[in-house]
Amino acid sequence: MSMNEDAKRRTEMVNMSKQPWFNAAYKAALTFYEKDSQLDSKDRLELSKTYKSIATAQLYGGWLGFSASFLTPFFWQFYKTNSIKGVKVPRNFILSILVMMGSSHFSSNYAYKKKLNELNPTGTFQNSNLYGDDLGSETDQPAKSNAQRQWEMMQVLRNGGSTKWAAYFYLTFQNPERRLPDPKVKFNEMIQGQGQMRPGGLLQNRDILGLYTGPEAERRRREGITEGKQQEQPSKSSWDSIREENGVPGGASSSNGLGSSWNKLREGNFSQEKPRDEQEFSNDESDPFAVVDHPSQSEFDTMLERERRGGED
Repeated sequence: MSMNEDAKRRTEMVNMSKQPWFNAAYKAALTFYEKDSQLDSKDRLELSKTYKSIATAQLYGGWLGFSASFLTPFFWQFYKTNSIKGVKVPRNFILSILVMMGSSHFSSNYAYKKKLNELNPTGTFQNSNLYGDDLGSETDQPAKSNAQRQWEMMQVLRNGGSTKWAAYFYLTFQNPERRLPDPKVKFNEMIQGQGQMRPGGLLQNRDILGLYTGPEAERRRREGITEGKQQEQPSKSSWDSIREENGVPGGASSSNGLGSSWNKLREGNFSQEKPRDEQEFSNDESDPFAVVDHPSQSEFDTMLERERRGGED
């Protein structure tokens, strides 16, 4: 990357950082990272179970609302007329979908608030600062309990994406290295041009897989490994690699050329197999007792006349 492109990229990043939407997202990421760094393995496992229960309540509540809204007109019609004919199914289905959306949202909110109340039954965490300015290591306040850390994390995440957060906390419980990175570090890498930033959509990016951009491509360019040099070497098949490992002669050049094992077998079979006419001719010449009898025209006429007479001499 040239100096002009590097300076242009830094200018774009600085201008983007001044946008209100970027500042809001950056502050939210900082808050989440701060609360996420305070959690231990027990907190992550409990939060995973909490959000899994919220997702289950949302699923059951949604389908319960859909079933109640969709089946009620059928039961009512059957109660009045002893038949289910006459129910407007399309309208009933659309109304049931709307009820399902509302009931699932209501169920998730109810489960979310219930879990918050279970973590903070006395309301002692209401006055604590959610942005981490009251850490026990910086003030005389005691260290936060597991319930308080979980409660603060749920306050930051709010209600939404319960399935996603259940999977995230369970993965980080198994492997803490899979936590989300520090936003400050990633932002500095983007400013300095060290991170792999690919702006634009999928169709606008000419290097989707990152084969020609990024640290690996820069290393290949520094070592002088270019695409032209790589193409000068002939491609090797799997059999050629196995032959080279076992020390058997014959590589890509011999497998594609005339010196391969298959070509040698073909040449041997071709030299051994001769045409039948050629073999008969060679056998006649090599046998000294072989007499070639070629009848004359008069003898042939005599034989033909004898056959006409019925074989009489």
